[in-house]
Amino acid sequence: MNGTILFIGWAGFAVYLLAYALLAAGLLRRGRPYFALNVAAALAVTAVSVFKGSVQAALINLAWAVLSAAAFVNARPRAVASGRAVLRGLIALGLACAAALGLAGRWAGAVEALSWTSVAAFVGGYLLFSTHAVGRLEFHLLNVIASTSLLPGLWQDANWPVFALETAWGSIAAVGAVSEEIGEPVEL
Repeated sequence: MNGTILFIGWAGFAVYLLAYALLAAGLLRRGRPYFALNVAAALAVTAVSVFKGSVQAALINLAWAVLSAAAFVNARPRAVASGRAVLRGLIALGLACAAALGLAGRWAGAVEALSWTSVAAFVGGYLLFSTHAVGRLEFHLLNVIASTSLLPGLWQDANWPVFALETAWGSIAAVGAVSEEIGEPVEL
């Protein structure tokens, strides 16, 4: 069972990265094929995260699957511009809490605060992106924040498929952000 669930996690890792790399390179648009790949990947990564006890990663990917399925069937909930301000506030609060806990020597609390910051950045960013409330540049920047915030918790849980996914995801997001900023696709 352990080998099977890890295989499922690694398969989800590969599908996620393929879809995101194609989006970041401008070879895939925010449409049905992108969202279909994300549903499959999210469910696989949710399974390995539940198995490994990575609560935040499981919640992120379950929400990602639901949002992708809704976008796939074109059931776009209306996102308001104020959602961007709320999301930025949640991220700033989470990072501030993590910093304060870290400075106080409460490392477990700092890792937990970072992991929950990642949940807000991933889920909020993907909701805003899938409903066209943010563009690709802001989506990439939110993904850089979200992926790096989740790494300490994944390391702690020894959730290696998702740790590798988030490391690669953050790298693709950074390349995508640079690509959007300079206005030309960057080869991956």
